[in-house]
Amino acid sequence: MTDIIIIGAGASGLMAALTAAEAGASVLVLEKMKQPGRKLLATGNGRCNFTNLRQEPSCYRSDTPDLAWEIYSGVPAAETVEIFERLGIPARSRGGYLYPMAEQARAVLQALTNACQRAVSPVKFRFNTEVTSIRREDGRFLVYSGNYPYEASCVVLAAGGKASPVYGADGAGYRLAESLGLPVTKLSPALTGIRCKEQALFSALNGVRVQASLRLRDGFDSYTESGEVQFAKDSLSGIPAFQLSRYVGRSESGELPVTIDFVPEMTSGQLAAELARRGVSASQERAAGAFLGILPEKAANVLEQCGAGKSPEDLAALAKYFPVTAIGVRGYEDAQVTAGGVPLSEINPATAECLKQPGLYLAGELLDVDGICGGYNLQWAWTTGILAGRAAAARAKGAGK
Repeated sequence: MTDIIIIGAGASGLMAALTAAEAGASVLVLEKMKQPGRKLLATGNGRCNFTNLRQEPSCYRSDTPDLAWEIYSGVPAAETVEIFERLGIPARSRGGYLYPMAEQARAVLQALTNACQRAVSPVKFRFNTEVTSIRREDGRFLVYSGNYPYEASCVVLAAGGKASPVYGADGAGYRLAESLGLPVTKLSPALTGIRCKEQALFSALNGVRVQASLRLRDGFDSYTESGEVQFAKDSLSGIPAFQLSRYVGRSESGELPVTIDFVPEMTSGQLAAELARRGVSASQERAAGAFLGILPEKAANVLEQCGAGKSPEDLAALAKYFPVTAIGVRGYEDAQVTAGGVPLSEINPATAECLKQPGLYLAGELLDVDGICGGYNLQWAWTTGILAGRAAAARAKGAGK
């Protein structure tokens, strides 16, 4: 019998495996793909933004954000950085976003897997092994792949979410959690594009990138994000849209108003004065050249056409509060992470152990936390993986006495 079985060889599963093995526990990792860390290799466009120097509660979104921050605080980013330095992965900061100095995700994956092999108790891996069910029997866990049972004192469920199915994500972890009596909140794609209603408008803006601010309203709540906004043929993309996508995906409203500030560097008064200086007037059929040098040509053309016959003040207001309608988000195939999951109230925040199933630990995207862009989802994986691996090793060793 193995001390600990870890289901999933992604970021959280590998960190849990390493932490437990370094504590002397025997560890078996079951992974349905043919190799570990497929999704990890794609993070940061292959450069692996593995954490961030800026850390605050708003970076971790959840139905219980206070619990999310409490869990993160158990293994904060500074501790993660020290662990990776020990593994031979020094960090390079780009505006607080931390990357491995080599700026290669593969280096992070290799460091983790190599360390797993060098641990006090080397980690064993079984690839192409899909877990189909988990049973608890006589104080132990039986983890089945088909009809074959693997036996362990503890289980770490780190099977990931539903985002990026090309890397193996299919939501199996949620089904396993539910089979063990755990609830799962509403799931939706997050850090993805926002689909919009105005097809003709987005067709005209397709391919445009502009520094802008987006404001989303859902009832009495409003959310604002700024940065480079990208326009696709049917959706808003770029980091500001990604940051807002979790609210669109989890909303019960069919349509949500979004306003785009195309010129966040200027107030409405400043922009109106500039347009007036350029000779824009309400008598013009088209405000040709009004935004020359201020906006990309496609965006300028759309605003000028929509602003035909408007005063400088009206045209400025249009540019500052341009309305579109969110009708949903792009699917899991385009998402970086899953919003929703097993509620954090189901686990001990100090150990990631399931309160209903002692000896079962939950880590990573499976839990109801989705971080904002910037390395926060990987930090969540490292934190929960370390907590789960550390506590599972202590329990397994205690059980063996």
